[in-house]
Amino acid sequence: MNHAIAIKEFTVDQARPLPVFLLLDASGSMAESGKMEALNRAVEEMLATFANEPDVRAGIQIGVIAFGGDVRVHLPLLAAEEAKTKWKPLVAQGNTPLGETLTKVRVMLEDKTCVPSRSYRPTLVLVSDGQPNDEWQA
Repeated sequence: MNHAIAIKEFTVDQARPLPVFLLLDASGSMAESGKMEALNRAVEEMLATFANEPDVRAGIQIGVIAFGGDVRVHLPLLAAEEAKTKWKPLVAQGNTPLGETLTKVRVMLEDKTCVPSRSYRPTLVLVSDGQPNDEWQA
């Protein structure tokens, strides 16, 4: 009996998580010139594309942190299919707290219950139209 084949029969192939964090500026300046509408549309298209990705080696997970006035987890890290159904468009308001946003994503990246060690290296996508209003250099 070949033991390699016997062991393989009891293992389940599971896609390795590929975390993608979207850091999205939802500050008041994004209300100008259709920027917020364009951002919301682009995120919807991205989520649809990721949800339809057939590659079973990587399970794309999407997390969204919105920053406009305050910093909030708009979507926790979810499978792309689930993120697509739970996405709600952002509304532009307030200032641009980029420093607090970077701190929030760092905490999430370091949390092994959020981003397991078996995950692919996380991808961060930052979309902003202006200067931060807080201390972001640190």
